[in-house]
Amino acid sequence: MKVALDAMGGDHAPAVNIGGAIDALRYYPKLQHLYLVGIEDVLREECKRQGLDLNDPRVSIVHAPEVIGMAEPGAKTVRKKKHSSISIAMDMVKEGKADAFVSAGNTGGAVAAATLKLRTLPGVDRAGIASALPNEYGICHILDAGANPEAKPEHLVVYAVMGTAFARGVLGVKDPKVGLMSNGEEDEKGTAFTKEAFKLLKQAPGINFVGNVEGRDLFESELDVVLCDGFVGNIMLKSIEATAKAV
Repeated sequence: MKVALDAMGGDHAPAVNIGGAIDALRYYPKLQHLYLVGIEDVLREECKRQGLDLNDPRVSIVHAPEVIGMAEPGAKTVRKKKHSSISIAMDMVKEGKADAFVSAGNTGGAVAAATLKLRTLPGVDRAGIASALPNEYGICHILDAGANPEAKPEHLVVYAVMGTAFARGVLGVKDPKVGLMSNGEEDEKGTAFTKEAFKLLKQAPGINFVGNVEGRDLFESELDVVLCDGFVGNIMLKSIEATAKAV
């Protein structure tokens, strides 16, 4: 596999990104090539500081003179900064030069670049982000964790299909369990949005929908996919991150 890494994206770039690149090259021998996409002189200096050998045939730098900042509006900035590390790395996937794109940078920018350049699959109107949470049963995925904060109920049905396909095809789960995040397990609980999503999910074929779930079920129940809009999902994810640091 060939991977294009947005080496300038994130709160602690490029130091953390280059550190991750070193680990990836060390621990994943099947990684055929890693492209470090970003401002070349900055990346060369950081690679030198951390001891990443750029003579290694598995790694190379692709110059991208612009960076999309973490606070910049995603879609608008992607269109404006056509030579950003996110845009150029995504172009590499589009052109077949890379098989995958990795970024710890601007979420909106990454989602916008993927949507504009790669397009969504047939039947998928809005992209979603799946975040993996380990628990005593294995891995539970929050979907969506921030790509689509103003989702419609039908978007959650599509997320359920994609989450089920991922859990089954990638993780090897035979019959993935899908839950809908709400403020109670009872069928009648939730907002107008979640109630409509609940109704659609109950009728959707090919999905093992187990009903409404609560926040604690992310860690206490055997679930593979938990559905929510990107607004709720992002708040949950960051709350979990902060709690983990606090304890």
